[in-house]
Amino acid sequence: MLEKCSGLPNDEAYPLCLVLRFTCLLFQQNNDTNLGNLISEASNKLGQKGIKILEMMGHLALQPEFERRGVALVALKKSFHEKYKSTIKDWDNFAQSVSEIFQLCLKLKDIISFCETVNVMLSKPEIQIRSYPKMHAKWLVTWLWNEGVVFHRQRNLEAAESLMSKALQFSKLLFAEFPHEKEFEASYQYLLNEMNAQRTTTSGHKLSGCAQ
Repeated sequence: MLEKCSGLPNDEAYPLCLVLRFTCLLFQQNNDTNLGNLISEASNKLGQKGIKILEMMGHLALQPEFERRGVALVALKKSFHEKYKSTIKDWDNFAQSVSEIFQLCLKLKDIISFCETVNVMLSKPEIQIRSYPKMHAKWLVTWLWNEGVVFHRQRNLEAAESLMSKALQFSKLLFAEFPHEKEFEASYQYLLNEMNAQRTTTSGHKLSGCAQ
């Protein structure tokens, strides 16, 4: 019955129909592709008018009975991009959305990708970067750094470096002087030394293995 929405995207019933289809799909298993297609449909056909619909989809997917974080991430990222692709007017809302989306990222590639998205938005000449709320800015830098520390403890040095370097990048972008910048830079340099030592050891093992 809800397989397709009747009417055109500018019909008042169309957004509601999309949400109903989305909700029905959430009750099914192993259908992330279909949910993703529906999210793309809402984004492509509704544009700016679809921001609220995409946010609704994202928050529906996070409900306890569904807990589809990956689907929520896709919907909220689409909404975020559509909402802030031109300019940033509400900095509190922008920063809250950034924090929410980062916390949904379960994979390193998703974190790095969203770092690039946010960095591009904040680097536009017309953006008043110092308007970013300091509490949220500190959270962002600290969260990225701590995620890097987790990887470091797991001895995944490349992943740790990726996140720690992003933390330093945002600390310089969002603060005139970040409170822990010197400590972060010292720890980051220590990590780079570890990575160089690891490469040297690995290279030595490969060379020693060549002789018979």
